[in-house]
Amino acid sequence: MSVSALEILSAIENEGNFRKAAASLGVTQPYLSQVVQRLEKECRGLIVDRHHKPFRLTELGQYYLDSRRRI
Repeated sequence: MSVSALEILSAIENEGNFRKAAASLGVTQPYLSQVVQRLEKECRGLIVDRHHKPFRLTELGQYYLDSRRRI
């Protein structure tokens, strides 16, 4: 199953952690983590602030999510 970056970032934003976001999307947590890591590599920066609990999107992550929503 392929889940879009928009769906993944929205789920992380809503759920606050990877495990709950993965469960809400019906994918595994490792899959979700790999997609986020791939996005961060493509964007050349952090998209998710993993040091803040609950997790939240960085400015770059929020910009990416907002731009995808507009498209």
